[in-house]
Amino acid sequence: PKVINPLNSHFLLGVSMTSGFTDELREHDKYSKNDVSCMECGLICVPLVVEVFGGWENEAQPIFSRVAKKLVTQSKRFWPEVLSSIYCHLSITLMCESARALWQGADHVQ
Repeated sequence: PKVINPLNSHFLLGVSMTSGFTDELREHDKYSKNDVSCMECGLICVPLVVEVFGGWENEAQPIFSRVAKKLVTQSKRFWPEVLSSIYCHLSITLMCESARALWQGADHVQ
């Protein structure tokens, strides 16, 4: 996964003028790279984009809820517990990617 750092020098002007600028930019990237392939396979492309500061792109949260609801029946656990587990796993991934971004320097993070 790629974590977007809105402090990247390539994004500063856009970030200063538009809330969620980097989310929208990366979302557009993911759609242009994956949308056609997904449609050919009968799938819907839903880019799950997050910024370093923890802001999820708008389409991500409903997807997490839908996945959690499907897992509830399979795991026989309660929905809040399953949803919490999804967010915990994602948080660990984000922490690792954020640490990698800090290690490499802000300008190396897309």
